[in-house]
Formats: sequence, C-alpha cells, structure tokens
Amino acid sequence: MLSTRQFKVIAIDNHRNGISGIPFHLVLFQLAEDEDVGKDVMLGIVFPEGGAVAVLSVNKLVTGDIRFASNSWRGDWFESGLRDLCKKYDDDRFTHYKPYDRDKETKQIEKILKKMKKALGGV
Repeated sequence: MLSTRQFKVIAIDNHRNGISGIPFHLVLFQLAEDEDVGKDVMLGIVFPEGGAVAVLSVNKLVTGDIRFASNSWRGDWFESGLRDLCKKYDDDRFTHYKPYDRDKETKQIEKILKKMKKALGGV
C-alpha cells in the first residue's frame, strides 16, 4: 500500500460520464521511487465504490499497450493513497475554492506528451 507522500501528482480532476453518470477521479502521477514503475507517468482512475481503482502507465498507453499483464497494475496497491489524494482534492476544492493555474498544468502535460512523442520517434 502506498501513502500520499509517495505520489508526485501531476494533475487531478473529477469527472462523470454524461450528466447523470457515476463520478470518478482521474489522477496523473509519478511515484517517488519504485523499481517496477520507474519514472513512468501513471493514470489512476478512482471510482466511488471501494475496490474500484484502475491504474495504467500513460507511457504504455501512448504506444497502444492496453494488454493485461503488460499495462496492468494492482489497483489495491495504489487505492489507499489515491483515495486520500482524491479526498484532499475534493476538500480543498469545496472548502477553499481557488482557481488553479490551468496553463501551468497544461504546460506540464504538454511537456510529458512531447517527451513521449520523441521517445516514439515523432509519431
């Protein structure tokens, strides 16, 4: 199990499918240090129901790798830390609403995507 201090959050947001869909959080993150994950950018998808967490490597997603056992990670290993981050995000968002710097966040994501594109040979 991972604690929140082991996550380096790149971006976090809350979504839902359509106007009446089940809400979920998306968390783009890296781990401080981990031999299996390395410095991959990871995507955590956190649904309200306990045990409903998916984690994928963004680096592998951009190559089209969605295969089980290749780009699959134990959601239960990440769940506690991701849920804590999502709760903090919601608490901050609703109790101390401050607009965040979307431009800064977008630049960080664009930088990551540029590196991924370069690694893929400019695809």
